[in-house]
Amino acid sequence: MAPATAGFSTLAWCPTLFWIGFVFWFHDLPRGGNLSAAIVAGALYSAAIAATSVPLLFLSGFAFPTEESPPSPLRWLANALAIQAMPKLNQMGATWRETAPDIGWLAQLTVAHIGLAWSLAARRVRAAAYRP
Repeated sequence: MAPATAGFSTLAWCPTLFWIGFVFWFHDLPRGGNLSAAIVAGALYSAAIAATSVPLLFLSGFAFPTEESPPSPLRWLANALAIQAMPKLNQMGATWRETAPDIGWLAQLTVAHIGLAWSLAARRVRAAAYRP
C-alpha cells in the first residue's frame, strides 16, 4: 500500500472508530456489540474508501440507511460496490461467520481499488516522466 493510501486509510479509520466507539453510544443509536469485528472490518472499509473516494462511504449505508435515501439505481450500485458488513457488525451484532461473505467481498474490493489506484498513479508518473 502506498504511503498516501495508508495515510488516507488512517484518516478514514479514525472517524469510523469515533462513530462506532463514541457517537453510537452517546446518541444511544442501535449497536449490536461485535466491536472487535467492527474495528477490523472498519480498517478494511477505510482502505477501500481511501483507494476510491467518499461516495463509497455514502453508498455503503454506514452514514445513513441506503433503503431510505438513494434512488433505486444508486441502491443497486451500493449493493454492487459497497459492503453492508459495518452496519451488520456494529448495529446488528452479527458474528464473523454471518458476515464472512461481506468481509470477503470487502477484502476483494480493497485489493481491487488499491490496485486500480496504484496503476493510475503509476500511469501518471510515466506520463509526467516522458513530457519534454
